[in-house]
Amino acid sequence: MSLLAMAVFAPLAAILLSGCDKAQEPPTNTTVTQQTPQPSGHLSASPNKALLAGGVVDKGGNGVPEVRVGCWYLPHDDFEYPAEHVDEHGKHVQVDALTDAEGRYEITVEPGVKYRVQTIDREYTPAGSDWYDATGGKRTRIPPLTVHAYTTCRGRIVFEDGRPAANLPFGYGSRHSMPCALGELPRTNTEGYFTADQILPEEPFSLFCLPKKNIMCSWKLLDPKSANIELTARPADFVDLPSDWATFGTASALALSTASAKDSFIRFSLDDLDGNRVSLDQPRFKGKAVIVAICGSWCGGCRDEVPYLMQAKRKYGQEGLEILRINFERGTEEQQLAAAREFARQTGADYPILLGGSTELAHVMSVIVGLENFSGYPTTIFIGRNGHVTYVRSGFYASCSKAHKEWEVAQLSMHIRQALATTASASQKPTQKGTKP
Repeated sequence: MSLLAMAVFAPLAAILLSGCDKAQEPPTNTTVTQQTPQPSGHLSASPNKALLAGGVVDKGGNGVPEVRVGCWYLPHDDFEYPAEHVDEHGKHVQVDALTDAEGRYEITVEPGVKYRVQTIDREYTPAGSDWYDATGGKRTRIPPLTVHAYTTCRGRIVFEDGRPAANLPFGYGSRHSMPCALGELPRTNTEGYFTADQILPEEPFSLFCLPKKNIMCSWKLLDPKSANIELTARPADFVDLPSDWATFGTASALALSTASAKDSFIRFSLDDLDGNRVSLDQPRFKGKAVIVAICGSWCGGCRDEVPYLMQAKRKYGQEGLEILRINFERGTEEQQLAAAREFARQTGADYPILLGGSTELAHVMSVIVGLENFSGYPTTIFIGRNGHVTYVRSGFYASCSKAHKEWEVAQLSMHIRQALATTASASQKPTQKGTKP
């Protein structure tokens, strides 16, 4: 899936998987019971039961009390299921355990099945374990789960004319915390106030709201230490969404895409697959609109994007559109070149492919001078005839659904037309040399 393939960061991948992999109903013969943690040495299990025992700690290694820990099991090496127990009313209830004053927990489970545990407390970042085989009559020790405490940010959203953005769905998240990517979104109150209660204190976050159905307005790189955040929803900043955006978490993915161009310019100087040096300062790009696609052969979304960029080149090439692709690859320099050439062969890309070097985020931003907050593959940069960056976006979601495909085509055309509409005679920034990888 393109949404998953473009993600550089593991949290987004986990969220998307949760929305796409539909588990079957769990078997009813596996039960788990909640148990109050006891001091080490007093833990025991009967031969037909097994124990999972561990702890929850902060970054300093200190035990964190009163944190909820859930349990999941893997019966057939395919889907995982939340472990449940039957309460006094005969209902199946997902098991959880509460850590004691020293941050410890224990859970009694049926033996013969693989289990994992994960924190499920809204006050702390989620942390999960590997899979472990539960053995009857024995205790399985699980390494400590390290969590980080969230902070809470509050603020208000108003429209450009001063009206409160009342009763609107909103979502928020950061690079390592995305509580509102999928599912039911919270709403602002009647005065437009919101509360974001799962924010990491040291990590800038993004927030979006839905002024209208399938219309999003977002704010990026907000300060988590702000006491009160004032935001204005301007129609000029509204973004159309595909009709089924909620199914795939597209709004969150777009809001969390923070890549930008410093002072609206980027520069680079790189070799193509034949060893020819290419930079935006060359005469062939003067007065042209340019799309710079940052990608890798290993990225599914990057591959999905190729035919659409080729169609765009055929449609808008005579109007002055140029396309460049910069591949960032894994392995040695020889392996990177081989991967980029194979990518060109398999996709049939009919525009220049440049070699960017390794995939590390810091390296990407050092090679493409002016690129800031790079956040995922593919990232597509639209440059106007005057050399100014007109738009930067991350991700390509056409393979998600028919609605996403139509939306991607419309978005691509819109941003190309905006780049072509710029005036070539506008002042351009002095030449900056890019870093050779």
